[in-house]
Amino acid sequence: MSEEKNTKKRWETGDKVFHYKIMQYLASEPMGEIYLAKDTQLDRMVAVKRFAFNADMEMSDDAENRLKNKFLEDVKRFSKWDHPNLSQIYFFDLDDDNIPFYTMEAIPDSLGKHIGLVKDAEGDQLESETKKFDYQEAVKLIQDVCKGLQVAHDAGVGHYRISPNNIMITSEGVPKLVSFGLEAGMRPDESSKLQQRFSSIYSAPEQLMGKSDKISLKTDLYTLGLILYELMSGNIPKGVIEPVSKIDPKIPKQMDEFFESVLAEDPDDRIENVEEMINQLEDIYQGIKPSKGGSTKMLVIGVAVTVLVIGLGYGLMKVFSPKLKPAEVDVHFTPQIPSSIYENLEPLGKFILWFDIKNDNKKGVSIDISANFRDSNGIRKKIELPAKTDTTIGINPPLNIKEKRGEFATDRNIYVEWLVKQMIYSDEGQLEQERSISENSEMITMLALGTIDWNMTEIYSTDKEEGSPFALVSSWINPNDPKVKEVISTAKKEPGAALVGYQEELFIEKTGLDDFDIDEITSHQVETLYNVLNDKYEIKYDGGGVGQSINLPYETIRDHSANCIELSVLMSSLLIEIGIQPIIVIVPNHAFVGWRIWEDEDEYNFVQTTMMGDENKTFKDAYKDAEKMAHSNGLSDLIYGDLDVNAFGKRGIYNKSNSVKVLNINLLREYKDSKGRKIYTATPVTSER
Repeated sequence: MSEEKNTKKRWETGDKVFHYKIMQYLASEPMGEIYLAKDTQLDRMVAVKRFAFNADMEMSDDAENRLKNKFLEDVKRFSKWDHPNLSQIYFFDLDDDNIPFYTMEAIPDSLGKHIGLVKDAEGDQLESETKKFDYQEAVKLIQDVCKGLQVAHDAGVGHYRISPNNIMITSEGVPKLVSFGLEAGMRPDESSKLQQRFSSIYSAPEQLMGKSDKISLKTDLYTLGLILYELMSGNIPKGVIEPVSKIDPKIPKQMDEFFESVLAEDPDDRIENVEEMINQLEDIYQGIKPSKGGSTKMLVIGVAVTVLVIGLGYGLMKVFSPKLKPAEVDVHFTPQIPSSIYENLEPLGKFILWFDIKNDNKKGVSIDISANFRDSNGIRKKIELPAKTDTTIGINPPLNIKEKRGEFATDRNIYVEWLVKQMIYSDEGQLEQERSISENSEMITMLALGTIDWNMTEIYSTDKEEGSPFALVSSWINPNDPKVKEVISTAKKEPGAALVGYQEELFIEKTGLDDFDIDEITSHQVETLYNVLNDKYEIKYDGGGVGQSINLPYETIRDHSANCIELSVLMSSLLIEIGIQPIIVIVPNHAFVGWRIWEDEDEYNFVQTTMMGDENKTFKDAYKDAEKMAHSNGLSDLIYGDLDVNAFGKRGIYNKSNSVKVLNINLLREYKDSKGRKIYTATPVTSER
C-alpha cells in the first residue's frame, strides 16, 4: 500500500480548500467522495467531488495514480460541457494532498426522492417504491435527460451508472444528469469488474453479466429506458416486459414498441444511439394531447421549457391552413464570442442568435419569436412579414458584463432555447391559427474577459469588411494609457532619441542626423520604442494559441510578457501616441505590427514584436523576419506602396484574403456608424479606471 493511500484522509466539516469551506460529507461513489461546501468568494453553496477509489478491488498504486490523473483530465473535458440537463462544473484543481477535485452546482433534490428510491436493508442495493408519473411528464423528463447525455455521448463518454439518484431536479423542475466518469482510464476487464461490483436494479444485462465487450454507450440507453418504464408503469420490469399500454390505457401504443427496442437484452438490437432515442421520444411526445389534470407528483418545468411546450401545444390543437405555407426559417448562432467585445456587437449589427425568415405566401404573416437565455430574462419579438418578402431578426441576451465582471473572469456558457411561431389573425385581431416553424436550443460560449478567438473568421463572413470582428482589436489600443506615456517618456531619454512622428525637420534638429530619409526616420523611432520595451521594461513574448488572452497596454507592461496580439496592441498604442500610423496584420494564429513610412502614402514597414526577450535577436532581425512574413502572406503591395485606392475600405480593414487581414488602426478608430458612434474605440471592460 502506498504512502499516499495511507495518508489520504476524508475532509472534515469546517475544512478550507482554496475558497471553499466544507459544510458536510454527503456520499461515497466508486470514483469519488461528494461534499457540500460553501464558495466563500461568491457566497453560494456548491457540491464538491473529490477523487477517491472506493471500489473493493485489487488495484496497484500505479493503476490508481493513472485513474487519478485521468479523473482530472476528464474533469477538464467535462467542464467545457454546458447544457441545462447537465450539472455545471465551476472549478477544478488539486488539493493540498495532490488529489484532484471539482466543484459543481449544488442541487438538493433528485429523481430518486420523487419516486421513493431507497437502499435495501444492508444499504447496498437500491430498492424502489415508485409512485407513477403522468406519462407525459415522464416522456418529457427522460427526453430532457437524454439531451444532456447526448453532449457526453457525442464526446465519446458514457455514464454507465445512471439511476434516479444521479438525475438531480432543480427547484424549477429541470432534470440534470450528474456523476460521470465511473470507468475513467480503466481497462475493459477492470471496468467490467467495477460494473458488476456496483451494479444495481438499473444496470443493463451486459453490466450484470460482466460482458465487458458488450458495454457501450447503448448501456446508458437501456438504463434510461428502464427508468422511463418505471415512471410510466410504477414498477421495474423483471423478466417479460408487460406493454405499458395495458398497464395504463392512456399511454399510446408507440411506447410499447419503443420499450421493446430500448430494453432489448442484446445491445445490438437496441435503439442505435441517444439522438435516435430523443427523436423517437419527441415523435411520441408530439402525438400526446395535453391532459387537463396531471400527477400530484408533477415536476415543475422551468419557464423557458414551458414557453416551448405551450407554443407546441397551440400548434397541435390548431389545424393550420393547407393553403398557407409555413415561412422558411434559417437559424444561425455564434458558438463563441469574446466577452470583452460583446457590447460592441450590436452597434455593428451583429448578434449571437439570428433568424433569416422568408415568406413565400401571397399574403402577409405574423411571426412571433421567443428566446430564453439561461441566467437572464427571455426576449420576445413580433414582426409582420408582408407577402413574398424576407427579413433577418437578431437577438442578443441581455448580459450586463460590466456589472458582472467576476462571472466572466473565465469562459461562461450561455444556453439558449428559441421558438419561432407563425400566426394568422382575423380582421378583428383574434388569433385564428398558429404553428411552430422552428424550435431548438444551442450552447454559446462567452470567452473570458480579455480573450479573443483566432477562429472568429469561421463565425462571420469576413469577405465583407463590415463583417470582420477582427476590427475590434482596435478596442484594446489605448495611446492615452498612463503606462504608454511612461514608456514614451523613458524612450525620449535614450541617447539620440527623437519621437516626433513624420516631422523630419524636428527629428534632424533633435538628433543631428541629417542623412536619414523618412523611411529611416520612422524606423529609427520604432527601433527606439522596441529597444526600450525589450531592455528597460523586459517584456518577453510568451506564446499564445486559440482563444488566447488579449490585454490592454498597461496590463502587458505590468506583466512583462505578452502574446503576439498583445505586443501588436502595445506597439500600436505607442506609435499612435508619437504620431506614426500603425497597422496590425492578422494571419492564421499570429499577428505582427507595421507602420506607415510616409504620412501621405500607403507604404509600410513591419516588425515582429514576438522576438522581444530573445537575447540572440535584435530589432533588425525582427524587422527582416516581419518583412519576410508580409511577403509570404501576399502583402508585397503594402511593402512597395502598390495598394489600390481605398484598399482599406471605409472601416479601415484590408481583406487580402479570408485568412489575412490588415487593420488600419487610425481609420478604424475614426470610423463612425450611422448614429455617430465610434464603435471601434469603445474601451473594453477589462480596463480598470
